[in-house]
Amino acid sequence: MHQEKVVSTRRKSRGESSSSEWACKQTGQAYVEYIVAAVLVIGALWAPVFNGESAISLLYSSFKANQESYVWAMSVPD
Repeated sequence: MHQEKVVSTRRKSRGESSSSEWACKQTGQAYVEYIVAAVLVIGALWAPVFNGESAISLLYSSFKANQESYVWAMSVPD
């Protein structure tokens, strides 16, 4: 059985792209959306919201307090 390849005779109109070009544009758009979301999340973590302190500084101070407590507990003799 011999199959013939069908060739489209329709011309592309302006602004119309092939499916491979469309997939590339979609992939590029998702990349941009991820970058924008990451910048917004990082910006929100560094923004001063809690009495002038950012979420990052609060997280750092809690880690520091936890480390100090651990060091104290390890230095207490049995």
